[in-house]
Amino acid sequence: MKKKIRFSSEGIALITTLSIMVILLIVSLAVVALSTGNLHTTSNTGARFYALNLATSASVYAMYDIQSQGGNITPFCPNSIPTTATLSFADNNYELTGMNGMPGKFRVSYVNNLNNPHNTTVASGPSFYSSLVGTEVYGETAVIVAQGDYGGFKRTVKSTVKYMECGAGADGVITINGGHFILNGIEDFTTFRPRSGSFYAKGGINYENLSSARILNGSVLSSDGSVVDTSGTSIIDRRFVEENCGKNITLPDWNIGDPNMTEGFPYDPNRYFCLDETNYHILDPNITVTVRSSGLASGHISRPSFSYTPSIDDSLEYYMPITSFPYFENKNIFVNGSLFIDGLDADIELNNCNLFVNGILIINGQVWGVNNSNVFVAGYVNDMTSADPLRPYGLSFLMADVSSWLEPDDFNYTGFLNFFTEGDIKITNHTPDIHSAGANIDNWIRSAPQDSSKICDVFKMLKISESSNKGANPAWKWYRDNTAGGDIPLDVGDPGQDILSGNSGVDLTEKGLKPVPDEIKDWFSMADAYESMNWATHDFTCSFYSESWEAFKRNPTVYNASNNVFHVGLIFTHGNFIVESVISPISLVGSVIAKKNAGSPAGHEGNIILKNGSSIIYCPELYKDISGEITIKPVLTVYSWEEL
Repeated sequence: MKKKIRFSSEGIALITTLSIMVILLIVSLAVVALSTGNLHTTSNTGARFYALNLATSASVYAMYDIQSQGGNITPFCPNSIPTTATLSFADNNYELTGMNGMPGKFRVSYVNNLNNPHNTTVASGPSFYSSLVGTEVYGETAVIVAQGDYGGFKRTVKSTVKYMECGAGADGVITINGGHFILNGIEDFTTFRPRSGSFYAKGGINYENLSSARILNGSVLSSDGSVVDTSGTSIIDRRFVEENCGKNITLPDWNIGDPNMTEGFPYDPNRYFCLDETNYHILDPNITVTVRSSGLASGHISRPSFSYTPSIDDSLEYYMPITSFPYFENKNIFVNGSLFIDGLDADIELNNCNLFVNGILIINGQVWGVNNSNVFVAGYVNDMTSADPLRPYGLSFLMADVSSWLEPDDFNYTGFLNFFTEGDIKITNHTPDIHSAGANIDNWIRSAPQDSSKICDVFKMLKISESSNKGANPAWKWYRDNTAGGDIPLDVGDPGQDILSGNSGVDLTEKGLKPVPDEIKDWFSMADAYESMNWATHDFTCSFYSESWEAFKRNPTVYNASNNVFHVGLIFTHGNFIVESVISPISLVGSVIAKKNAGSPAGHEGNIILKNGSSIIYCPELYKDISGEITIKPVLTVYSWEEL
């Protein structure tokens, strides 16, 4: 007989207690095991992160080392382009420990091709990462390979760096408002070869109400702040935008009180001629100078106080009405007060001389310069309530009528003028007879291929860039029906319009030439190409177009419209820079630096404003002649980054 087992209440309680204890023990052991594993995993994650931090720090170390070697900001001349470089990572190889007290160690190696325009290939990688073979290094870049080693983990990164140069650099905000916008650059005036022409602004970039936008040659809109389309049209491709990038670039600065910059103190009679209402005839017998009311009250211009006479009060200004075209040569000019140059065509030209105005400067026309001439304006309107459109708050210099095209002096690298001001610079135009050749021609100009180097290569190959539109106009005759004669442009057997559009039966390769790229063919196949080339080669009666061909044949993409006007030079302002195209698009060829300092007009602290299709075409060549007065050093920036 089976015996029944009976559990007393005490036994059940004991078994339950023991079971709970066993379960708790199992859970406790599991928690300990999991915690130990997590701690180990956390430790590994921290070590991996630290190794990556070391690798990144090593990359920055290499950038500093490269930057300290200096950079080439002088464009390569056609007769001095270096040959392709032979590079090795072994040339720059470092292994360091204890950097800034950090544990672990890093290794870094780089190849520097920044001062060579040719691409090259490095056969083998650094000693610490030999599996990296066949590294392509682009022209004017450097490649850095860096490795961090910590806690048994190694992490390796590769970055490509390049120098960033700005067609426009602003401590404040860049605003682009209205019209057809173009962001572009050229290497030099001899060749007009395309290059990037990026904008940089610390405070942000705003663009609005644009009809179109062309971003050419690798240019970008770069800012430490945001880059915003305030009108909501999103017309600029965001691929060309770098925002919140944290570069914090220190823009170059200058001091117009430095006699090394101004070629002596402006009040030194041995260095400057002091212009006033009594001695103007010595400067030019065809001008007159009087003193009249400026419309401003005394003390409403911030300017230095020079112990020099004559000097006029802020309520007065020197007035120079122009009836001819003054040409000031080999004589620096000092005006100890404000100057207003007026007239129907109030244009002046400076040849190898400086104009220093200790007040504000208003020119109801345009000022040209050749042979390294400069304009210095030391004052600005400090009356915040000023309602005078010619003398608004913050103004240093108004150039009211830019109406010139690019001329032979420009292509010979002699025709440019630099401006230095303590307050705002405004450039605009009002000449009524600078007419467009037609909306269809303007649209064709703005339809040029994005890769402008291909246009330049084709024009050079066919010797279009060497051709003339003078006299019998061989450029136009070649394009129209191939009746130009001679070999400039090249006579390949068919009219130029057929060669460029691809409608010719001529095989260029049989003549030792390259085929015309498809995008060039498409451009010259457009319905308006014929009439547009008629404009470009000057088969018009309007005298304004007579010089259009000289720039067009070198690089058509410098044009934003058929009636584009130009000013050539460098702009440096401690206030704002404003370009407002009223009659026709204005392009500044050179560069603009708007940098704030302690003396900047309040609220006008290094902003750049471009209105109605105005543009800045960067040309670094112009910096060559001022390198002794202003230190212009390119900033090394990261172009690409990847972990290997």
